Amino acid sequence: MPVLTADEMREADRAASEDYGIPPVLLMEHAAICLCRVIRSEFPAASTVAVICGRGNNGGDGMAAARILRSAGLSPRIAIVGDGPMSRLAELNFALVKKTGSAPVMEVGAALDGADLVVDAIFGTGFRGSVSGAAAAAVDMINASGLPVVSMDVPSGLNCDTGRVSGACVRADVTVTAAYAKRGFFLYPGSELRGRLFIADIGIPDCADSACSYAEAELLAEWMPRRRRNDWKGSTGRLLVLSGSRAYTGAPAFVCRAAMRCGCGMVYLAVPEEILPVMQSKLDEVVIVPYGESDYSALFELMDSCDAAAFGPGLGGSEFARGLLASFAKGLRIPSVADADALRQDVLDLRDKRFPLVITPHAGEAARLCDGTVQEILKNPPESALALASRFGCAAVLKGPNSIVALPENYFYFNLTGSEALATAGSGDVLTGVVGALLARGLSAEESAVLGCFMHGAAGDAAAKRLGRQGVIASDVIESLPGVASVLESGDPDAIGALMGVGRVSACL
Repeated sequence: MPVLTADEMREADRAASEDYGIPPVLLMEHAAICLCRVIRSEFPAASTVAVICGRGNNGGDGMAAARILRSAGLSPRIAIVGDGPMSRLAELNFALVKKTGSAPVMEVGAALDGADLVVDAIFGTGFRGSVSGAAAAAVDMINASGLPVVSMDVPSGLNCDTGRVSGACVRADVTVTAAYAKRGFFLYPGSELRGRLFIADIGIPDCADSACSYAEAELLAEWMPRRRRNDWKGSTGRLLVLSGSRAYTGAPAFVCRAAMRCGCGMVYLAVPEEILPVMQSKLDEVVIVPYGESDYSALFELMDSCDAAAFGPGLGGSEFARGLLASFAKGLRIPSVADADALRQDVLDLRDKRFPLVITPHAGEAARLCDGTVQEILKNPPESALALASRFGCAAVLKGPNSIVALPENYFYFNLTGSEALATAGSGDVLTGVVGALLARGLSAEESAVLGCFMHGAAGDAAAKRLGRQGVIASDVIESLPGVASVLESGDPDAIGALMGVGRVSACL
């Protein structure tokens, strides 16, 4: 599903009107119908609805919604914010409201008083800058009302390209956006301010052109590897894991256990001889191969019998570890995922590689790879992820709220699962194991990175639902992976969509 910028959405609207001949007023009517359907399904007890409208087309959507809500038996009240002329479509819908007597027009405070629900229709996707004056006062009143808030298209005050706000911004419980998701919905703080997201099919033909998307349920289900009746441990993927040191014995355990919980048939763990007893006590189902500082040639022999490799977590920054990683990377000849201590420029300088590679840095590691700062990385996460993918010629996962998967072809995906519950030690190691397992099971770098991020985030969400977001640890995420895999294997788009947290609503019958 494409994820658009404001300019791309404007072009999609133009194409629908000029190239396909769909009247804009019809699209506005469809958007209003979708908004009302979400209100009825998500807030069935709501009766009195305050509809706070601006004077542009977003306000026109709100006025059309008020008229439709009245026809459905609810009691809407309209408040119009700001000065100056209305847009043509807003003026048309305002005239219809007055002619049909659909809703009384009153001040914002009066509209909110005694209401059950607020519809925010002040500013739309074209908003830039800071909310000020009467609009800022209205936004503050909405946020202070304590009422559930449904935003039309975008929470008023949110920059739908960057996800940032400057000044006042509506904090929505639900956002119903027209036709396509917008980039700012998946960038902090927009990802928090939008609440639950519904994408409204308003009848715009599939004409959007974007370098960004999220993987829909049907695609994720198609990518999910499935076991056959005649499969055996050697046919469901063999993963080589290079991980661990005296100081970090948890990382290799998380990587290996996550890989096996994602259906990888065999996992081989290469560890320093000194921690062999520790790892043997932690991992019963993993083949553990020790190596010494003077000789680790066995790693390359083992590589020939594996389908993919995962390397970096917990190796540390010692001189030996750095040399080992550089040698291992240069000798790679199978699909691989690199994380943590492997995320160094000298290790990833693999311009002549002939195998798929996925890297999974967080912002600090990305800054190190790009010779920048964390602040620079977080200023524009999509561009930062794309720069990593281009620089190293691989799929790059920039981990964080709504992780981004970027490809060298200047294309990127937003991941829609996960929460702050994953902000715990070992969480990144779990992702490495998931991606490694998917590579070992035959998926491409793009598929492994996108599906791996989805599964990792969904498993974190499942653990948080069970335990609460404060107490989730890496092991809890691992134990939730098989349940996520089962949902994906089912191919049920509704069940998979529920893991995503993004709903769809249509104006069509």
